[in-house]
Amino acid sequence: MKITSVMLAAIGMLVAIPAVRADDEAMQVQALMDKTAPAIVTVKSILKSAAKGDGQGQDSESPIAMQGVVVSADGLVMLTNLAFAPARAMELVGRGGGAEAGAMKVNPTNIKVMFAGDDKEYDAFLAATDTTLDLAFVKIEGLGDKKLAFVDFTVSGMATVGQRVLSIARLQKGFDYAPFYQSGRICGMISKPRKALMLEGSIASFGLPIFAITGEPIGVLSTVVAGSSDDASAAGASFNTFLRY
Repeated sequence: MKITSVMLAAIGMLVAIPAVRADDEAMQVQALMDKTAPAIVTVKSILKSAAKGDGQGQDSESPIAMQGVVVSADGLVMLTNLAFAPARAMELVGRGGGAEAGAMKVNPTNIKVMFAGDDKEYDAFLAATDTTLDLAFVKIEGLGDKKLAFVDFTVSGMATVGQRVLSIARLQKGFDYAPFYQSGRICGMISKPRKALMLEGSIASFGLPIFAITGEPIGVLSTVVAGSSDDASAAGASFNTFLRY
């Protein structure tokens, strides 16, 4: 009977440990969301498309809304550059850019940044683009004394294959921009054409940070095109990697 009691106690301990770990992980995820969500913003713009040179395409205007992340206390916002680069976007979906995309120039105008819980739309301008990392940066104007939450990339975490990682994003306006998290795991690493980490899972918000579950930023979801033009898997590889920031 003593042996049976000991065995039952051991089994009870083994059953309880995963529950404790699950609770701890949920608390870490909640803490990350509470800290990061205020830095996730909506960036609205009117994209003006115009034919370049002898292009036969018609000029047009189209509204667009994207998610970005504040990365400095003075209002610098990082987001994906794909909406501003039609040739690059077409390349990534396997259409090779083409003459049509190359003949179009896209100019973002009337840029506005919106914070959850704040009805004001803040004016912003396109400060820089990085076509290598497929990132764009807009600068918010007229902040006054508004204090901004931001993601500090100067303090980064380590990344290893098999590690669980998270990203914080927001739903659309119809859902009141409610924050939610996406999760995945690092499934591999590449060194060419540039150092990057491959990602599997539900994370799909380009231009947003990737975090360790303990809260440290370890990268940003971006794109990588294979260096070899005859690699048939280049387009597919572009969508499951994120670059170290």
